[in-house]
Amino acid sequence: MPKVPEPTPQEVRDFLSPISHWSHLKANAEEQYRKTILAAYAARIPIVHIARYTGTSPQAVKKVIDRQNDKATGEAPAFQNMPRTGYYRGQQLPPSRSVRAV
Repeated sequence: MPKVPEPTPQEVRDFLSPISHWSHLKANAEEQYRKTILAAYAARIPIVHIARYTGTSPQAVKKVIDRQNDKATGEAPAFQNMPRTGYYRGQQLPPSRSVRAV
């Protein structure tokens, strides 16, 4: 199975740019905060990047994700082997992009 390349910092910024910083969220702040974290995590953005761009700690981000996994029905976690296509909002990876060596 091919290794999925890490998103670049610019890709992370582009994904999270429409999202306000936690301290600036107004109505329904907590719900919006959780949805933001879960959407970014489902898009395979690393927890450290999510924490940095939402202005919270990695532990708080992990806690939100763990709570979502606890709510998942049955034995399957809420986020199991999610395809990376969601990061590009339904688009496939560009074919010209090379896979970086680890």
